Amino acid sequence: QVNSQHAKDILMTNARRIMNDGRLTESAASEVRIADGTGWLFKRCNTLLHLFSHEEKEYLSEKIADVIETLNNRHTKDGFAWDNANTAMYASDQNPFSIEAQALRLATYRCAHAITKNQLYAEMEKKLKDKVRDTFWDGEQLSQSIGNKNPHARIMCAAYMYPDLLTKEEWSLCFTNLLKDTWLEWGGLKIKESETEPE
Repeated sequence: QVNSQHAKDILMTNARRIMNDGRLTESAASEVRIADGTGWLFKRCNTLLHLFSHEEKEYLSEKIADVIETLNNRHTKDGFAWDNANTAMYASDQNPFSIEAQALRLATYRCAHAITKNQLYAEMEKKLKDKVRDTFWDGEQLSQSIGNKNPHARIMCAAYMYPDLLTKEEWSLCFTNLLKDTWLEWGGLKIKESETEPE
C-alpha cells in the first residue's frame, strides 16, 4: 500500500521528468511518449494538493503553466485536445480527438487553477467544457471521440477523469444507454470496437 507521502514523492519525481514536448515517457528508461501521462499526473496532484509544501507548489505552478502552454501549442486542434498516433495512448485509435483526452485536459486546467489561483485556467476549463458538451454530448450519450458514437468503456474512464463534464442525472442516463450495448452476460464490458467504424 502506498501512503500519502510516498504518493506525493512519486508525483514530484514524475513532474521533474516531464519532457519539453509536455509529455511523460513510459518509464525513466524509455523514450516512448504517452499522451495521457501529464493529465493523470496533474489530476493526482490536485487530489493531494494539501500535502505539497509551498516550495513544491511553486515548482508545480511553473511546471503546469509550461505544460499547458506546450499542449495548447502542439497538441490542440480546433480548440480540442488532440494527438496523433505516435503516442502510446492513441496507437489503435483512428480519431485522436478522444473523450479521454478532453477529460484529462479539463482535469489539467482545473489543477492549474487550484495551484496557481490564476483565473485564466478556470476560464480555459469552462470554455473547453462547454465545447466538449456541445460536440460530444447529444443529451443521451457521450461520443467516444469526435464523429464516433459507438458505445465504449472509455466513456466511463472520462467520467472518472473529469466527473463535472455532465451532471449526475446526465451521467446516469449516459451509463444506462452505454451499458445496453457494452454489458456482457458474464459481467464484463465489451471494449472491442464495432466492425463498422464511422468515416
